[in-house]
Amino acid sequence: MPAALAEGIAGIPGLRTEPGRVQTNILYVDLIDRRFSDDQFMSLLEKKGVRLSHPGPARFRMLTHYGIGSADIDVALAALHEVMQA
Repeated sequence: MPAALAEGIAGIPGLRTEPGRVQTNILYVDLIDRRFSDDQFMSLLEKKGVRLSHPGPARFRMLTHYGIGSADIDVALAALHEVMQA
């Protein structure tokens, strides 16, 4: 699942991740479009049901686990697209 999430995020303008480096259930995403602050970005996604951790400036961490399925990945990707297109 994390590879599918990474591949989807890699296609969203304003975000950057490295799908080829995903080897665990942890995925790092960089916010390269600075229209919003890190807190705004996290808040907008949380309102859509997507929670991230924030290990550093413009860097976010997403986790998947055994309870996350392809429908959940689709929801997360849709939320990311919506936020980045706003």
